[in-house]
Amino acid sequence: MNWQVKQQINFYTEAFQPPQLPRDIAYVLLGLSLNIVLMLTLAFASWIYVKWEEKQLAAIQQQELFLQQQIEQVMASRPTLEVDSALEQRKAHAQENLSSSRKILSYLTQGHLQQSHSYSSKVAQLGEQKIDGVWLQRFLIADQGQQVILEGFLDDPAKLSPYISTLVQRPAYQDIAFRFVDIQKPEEQRWLSFVLDTHSRDGNDDNPESTASDNTTQTLAQGANQ
Repeated sequence: MNWQVKQQINFYTEAFQPPQLPRDIAYVLLGLSLNIVLMLTLAFASWIYVKWEEKQLAAIQQQELFLQQQIEQVMASRPTLEVDSALEQRKAHAQENLSSSRKILSYLTQGHLQQSHSYSSKVAQLGEQKIDGVWLQRFLIADQGQQVILEGFLDDPAKLSPYISTLVQRPAYQDIAFRFVDIQKPEEQRWLSFVLDTHSRDGNDDNPESTASDNTTQTLAQGANQ
């Protein structure tokens, strides 16, 4: 008779299974693991990007240094610039002329120039003078049109009187009187030279009663006597 005890053990029961974490804790650990892997990956990528930027910056700095050396070499090979004194003087003179022109333009555009100070009418009416035997060589209009100087030639002293008379009757010359009249005869010349000036040459311009006809008559008589 066999008294051997026979016993069967089921190793697939829960008592023999290895311990397992709860499912919630397993999900948390899995998420942490993924986050750590992701952070490590990003950190590695950032490190690579920083290294690449450092290399690029070093290359740019090296290129700038090379260009700076090239510029210094070119500047050293060029001659030293010298200031042209004549050109500086011309520049200063041009600036003075420009400043004067601007002042005149500003004066004209501001409307300070009155109609009585305009020279255009005097010049135009002077050009309308046509007396045979009288030639105008040059003229000067100054002191805002109050002084008029005429110089020219004539073949007969008597022709100067009608020239002055017709001139002072023109609208632009009605407010002036020639206080100086001079007639000269150049040597070895058949014509006479004359000078007319609204200002007397002796400084006596305060006598408004002196007229052009009186001065002309006296001067023409002197010229005839000569």
